[in-house]
Amino acid sequence: MNDYGWECYGIRDGFLGLIENNIQPLAWDQCSNILTRGGTILGTSNKANPSRFAVGKDKDGEPIWKDVREQAMKHYREHDLDAVVVIGGDGTMPANRSPETGSIARPETPCSPEPGKAPVGEKFNRLVA
Repeated sequence: MNDYGWECYGIRDGFLGLIENNIQPLAWDQCSNILTRGGTILGTSNKANPSRFAVGKDKDGEPIWKDVREQAMKHYREHDLDAVVVIGGDGTMPANRSPETGSIARPETPCSPEPGKAPVGEKFNRLVA
C-alpha cells in the first residue's frame, strides 16, 4: 500500500456495501496486524448478490428480486476505483459479475505477470478490499 502509493478502501458488508455505497478509505493503521485479531473488520453478508438482490416483498410476502449490478458499478465509478479484491466463500464468486465484463471489477483490474510482484502504474492507485 505505502510502497506503491495506493489508496485502499473498504467495502462494508461485502457486496451489500457496494450496492448501498458503504465504502470508506482504509488507513494503514486500520489494516495493520488484522490477522492477529481474526474475523473481519469490514463485516460480511451472504445475501447481497448484485445480480439477484431482494428489494422488498410482494403482496404474498415473497421477495422481489432485482438486478442491481449497475447500481453497484455506479458506486464503484463514483469512488474512482481501479480494482476490487473479492475474497469470500461459495456465495462470493457467483455474485462477482458485471454487465460489461462479467466481473464487478473493471477490466483494468490489476494482475501481475510475475508472482509476488504487485502491479504498479497510475491505473492502480485506488484499490478496494
